[in-house]
Amino acid sequence: MPKSPQDFRTQIVKRFVEDREFEEVKMLELVEKLADYATVNKSGDVFLKKENLTDGEKAMIIVSARFLGHYLGIEGVSEISSVEDVVKYGSLDQMVAGARLADLAKERLVDRTGRGMYRTRSAATLQRWLEELAAKYEEE
Repeated sequence: MPKSPQDFRTQIVKRFVEDREFEEVKMLELVEKLADYATVNKSGDVFLKKENLTDGEKAMIIVSARFLGHYLGIEGVSEISSVEDVVKYGSLDQMVAGARLADLAKERLVDRTGRGMYRTRSAATLQRWLEELAAKYEEE
């Protein structure tokens, strides 16, 4: 038993408080999960790893890959993705890409930041979506 209340407090704080940053750990866990589906280069180009993704999944992965690339501090990678980005990296028609991004916005997975511009809504939203995606592809 500690000798004084201050000693007791110090002992409990050492046991309870961590030095690591919550956000940093969570974001790195998301990067690790997303790396199963895509990679990003230093220019912000997104490379999808799976071929059997739906158009909506491709769009969400592309937007999320750029969001996380920006978080990691990759110079030149914007957290905002355009319809053109989804067309280019997802090999989708412009109308299809725009429609899928609009669907993702309606589902509150991404936020529309301007005309034809989107970003991942939040780390928590992305985490839930990636868990659902992983469960879907585990079944196959």
